[in-house]
Amino acid sequence: MNDLSKEQKLTYTEAGEQCGVSNVSVARWVRDGVQGVKLEHFRVGGFYFTTVEAVGRFNAALEKKEAKNA
Repeated sequence: MNDLSKEQKLTYTEAGEQCGVSNVSVARWVRDGVQGVKLEHFRVGGFYFTTVEAVGRFNAALEKKEAKNA
């Protein structure tokens, strides 16, 4: 597993803005995933974060699945 503490953190809202979706969608990606791929996250106190790099890995994994299914 990746060490998210060494990566550039994003709030779910920031991640959503980066991806063009709502923070609720980002939370769903964390909780339920998409096509079996879940977005990595971490918690600091009562707040949840993901990272720029985790979003990149998530998108790359989804693209790989889509290419495999095409």
